[in-house]
Amino acid sequence: MKSKSESQQFNTQTCHHDIEHGGKVIFPFGPPLYQNYIGDDFRDALLEEGHRIRSNDNDYRDQLAGNMYFGGSYLYGDEFIKKAEPLLFEYLNSWFVFMREYYSYKRIKFVTNAEEFKVELPVLWINFQKRYDYNPMHHHGGIVSFVVFLKVPKEIFKTQAKSNMKHAGQLSFQYGELISPLCATGYSIVPSENLILMFPSTLNHTVPPFWVDEERISVSGNFHIKGDASSLSGI
Repeated sequence: MKSKSESQQFNTQTCHHDIEHGGKVIFPFGPPLYQNYIGDDFRDALLEEGHRIRSNDNDYRDQLAGNMYFGGSYLYGDEFIKKAEPLLFEYLNSWFVFMREYYSYKRIKFVTNAEEFKVELPVLWINFQKRYDYNPMHHHGGIVSFVVFLKVPKEIFKTQAKSNMKHAGQLSFQYGELISPLCATGYSIVPSENLILMFPSTLNHTVPPFWVDEERISVSGNFHIKGDASSLSGI
């Protein structure tokens, strides 16, 4: 194959992979995900408070899609959320500053700068997932949702069902229609401790069960646009 001169080459900032013969595989469609890692001190604080609130008084399962029969989900108190919110906001801010610069403020109208972000964190909860517990396909309310992984035993990935979809213990996202063999509509992530993932709240996702006697601990929440009561639905 003949290559074009540098001035004639197609350039893009869109997510892509460079392949042989000077080609690119470009991914211009679909919702983005934000990924980072929290510090150990923040992880320890989330875990310590999570164990403290682990009681029937804070049971949050009936507000969630998760089927936590052997484990459970528990709601953090307002005082703790106020402490955690600015730390989580730093990650949201980093993502949105990039999105503003990449797409311009006209695309994301509520993003201007950190001082003017009109978002809040109404609720925050912790999930203690045990063997056979799972989250069916669902989405959240708000504008951005996130999950932080606090404890992820490696054993939950080693034992898999006999299947062509061995996703036990993973987090799987689903988007779009399979209109062509060239389409990819699913994306699964093997979580690890301290990993934080942020994603559009309406993005469908699921957490399959795992098959060993272990406990996978994560924290989830939704950022909402301030004053938008309609965004509180679909948690």
